Amino acid sequence: MDTLDAINLLSDHVIGFMIAVGKAVKPAMPKGGQLALSEVVVQDRFAAAFPRDR
Repeated sequence: MDTLDAINLLSDHVIGFMIAVGKAVKPAMPKGGQLALSEVVVQDRFAAAFPRDR
């Protein structure tokens, strides 16, 4: 099973990401600590009610 099948991604949708590239204008803010896993992980998928046409 590939990722698209695992999340029921529609055929006219794509998965993408962006990466920031460059120099810092000012120093980064201090880290605020670790968040609970339940606050940062979202386990969801597209509804299976949409038929896949690919």
